[in-house]
Amino acid sequence: VRVNWDEKKSQILKRERGIGFDDALDIFKQTYVVQHKTDDPEQYKAIGFVKGRLVTLIVEVRHDDQGEYEWLVTLWKSTASEAKVYEQNA
Repeated sequence: VRVNWDEKKSQILKRERGIGFDDALDIFKQTYVVQHKTDDPEQYKAIGFVKGRLVTLIVEVRHDDQGEYEWLVTLWKSTASEAKVYEQNA
């Protein structure tokens, strides 16, 4: 699966939240929970651990001339309700 993101936004997130999109890729290397978010555009939440913190990553499914890829939209420290979803489903 191809993954891409806005590097400028990643640097802002790293400064503000301590985790950039390059770090967030670690979420996919371990147990994580997927929650459907929207259909138009097709987005989902990936909830899992990055750098020892439970985070929520918004991923959008996009298409280009090479096919489908995942665009990382934003991320944040998981809310209490997102943490509960993770605990119940991971």
